[in-house]
Amino acid sequence: MPIAPTRTHPPHPSHAIPVGITLVLATAFSAVLATGCKNSNPAPSGKETAEKALSLYTNGFNRTVDELQDIFEEYFDAIPEDGPQPRKYTFLVQEQPLEESLTATEKKFQQANGQQANSQQIDGDKLATLTEQIVHSARAGLTLLTQAKTYYASDQFRKDNLAQGRTIHTQMLEQSTQFQKAVGSLEEELAKAEEQQTQRELQQHSKDTYNYWFRYHSLRAKQFVESDSNTALEKRHAALAQALKEATAYLKNHSENLTLRTGSAMETYLQQARALQDVADTVASQTKAESYEDAMANQYQTLIDRYNGLVNEANALYTLEAQEINQVGGLLGFFKNLF
Repeated sequence: MPIAPTRTHPPHPSHAIPVGITLVLATAFSAVLATGCKNSNPAPSGKETAEKALSLYTNGFNRTVDELQDIFEEYFDAIPEDGPQPRKYTFLVQEQPLEESLTATEKKFQQANGQQANSQQIDGDKLATLTEQIVHSARAGLTLLTQAKTYYASDQFRKDNLAQGRTIHTQMLEQSTQFQKAVGSLEEELAKAEEQQTQRELQQHSKDTYNYWFRYHSLRAKQFVESDSNTALEKRHAALAQALKEATAYLKNHSENLTLRTGSAMETYLQQARALQDVADTVASQTKAESYEDAMANQYQTLIDRYNGLVNEANALYTLEAQEINQVGGLLGFFKNLF
């Protein structure tokens, strides 16, 4: 299941997305096997429905993190959390793109909720509640942002002694709190579901395939950037280093076959994996002399950038894998129809 890059959180007070690493998850549903058979449209299984819903939820989540949080960032970039002063504030945001993004995000969430995909993998009812809260708070926040933009541009704050400005600010704080709380909870639910799915996919692939090794290493990388203490980081750093060592050995032993199947994609993935490992080594070394928070603060942006690069290369491999599946399925369907 393809994954997507993380987004670095802004250094704002608590009313932006909470400080930490948001692990943005799958961006596309697993490839559909092209069987080539006529009149073959079996009803999707519960597992397939859950996976489809998960993909839609995470697509909407990606939009939330990439775009909708701009509503609150724009406001708190201009006005501090402790409240406005009787002066002009300038907001550069254009409402129309945000409204379009909000509409598209809401559509993805509604499609996901329509799957009714309660399963061991996801709690559809809980996710529906969280996504509805995200959309509600984002829409309220956008309305408040538009009001603030007009209010300060028109000098109305001078006429009412900042009364409306304080009301807008109180409401914006409330909506931002609800928004970030729902986003954090949705992230936790999707992160658990993604890891469960990756573990299942690993069981479906042999260690003698590239399909196994890029998944295995990607999972270890995800777990490393999720580390929240020196102890966890030290353990996960060792696991990440071991995963890179084993994946590199696999590439060395199967280079000719991999070149035929993936071109340079697997090698490019491992190049990015080594770049990530360099930063991970630095962070792990620094945590021996300082706190986890200090070590992460020094390398945070670089770590996220390297991880994002790794995810991009992993998604290239997922795409190749999907193409292989469809090519094989198409051939099977062709020969079945022949005979």
